[in-house]
Amino acid sequence: GKSKEEFDTFMAFLRPASRLRVTEDNVDTLLPWFDEYQVMPLKAECEDMLLRMPCSVARLLQAKTVNLQRQYQRCLHEFSAQDFVAGFEDLTVDLQVVRDLLPHVQKKAASLGKVSALIGKLLEKPEALKQAL
Repeated sequence: GKSKEEFDTFMAFLRPASRLRVTEDNVDTLLPWFDEYQVMPLKAECEDMLLRMPCSVARLLQAKTVNLQRQYQRCLHEFSAQDFVAGFEDLTVDLQVVRDLLPHVQKKAASLGKVSALIGKLLEKPEALKQAL
């Protein structure tokens, strides 16, 4: 739910000549307000701030919920296997996110498979490494 304090902060951003800025500390409070009331320049400022912050399951779901495409794509791309396992239960609330995530996870798995095969070949023939160097 939204509080009166959050509303007051939201309104302060809308005042003419406001010098307030979106920060790491207020982005999560302000973004739902800017999204609901379609204050697009400030919503974009929130996305710019989020793009500088680490991705997580919560950030991925947040980006999907409020339609922040750049942030959503970045989080899909940066998502790790550890993130997937750790946040699996949270991810199940939006199966479209899981569908969107699948090709990225498959691509990373394929890359890891290639690296694993290369390491396996190297371990079978360590002299090949010496020759390559």
